Amino acid sequence: GCNEFALIPEQPGFLDCRTIENTKHLNFHEISLIYPVIRWFGATGSANPLDVLILRNQYIIDFIKTKQRAAGD
Repeated sequence: GCNEFALIPEQPGFLDCRTIENTKHLNFHEISLIYPVIRWFGATGSANPLDVLILRNQYIIDFIKTKQRAAGD
């Protein structure tokens, strides 16, 4: 993406980059569930929208738990 300049790669554990196959940007928004027709226009990939959102939410939960453990909470 265009925001890599803001990353600080010297910090260990700073960046956790994950990808999900057969997705595009809009696959990670709820709109992919509400308006499945956007797939016809090529705005989303072929991945199942519900599966992608479940996995996205799990990634967020994992991130929060990791940060809480690191902070000693």
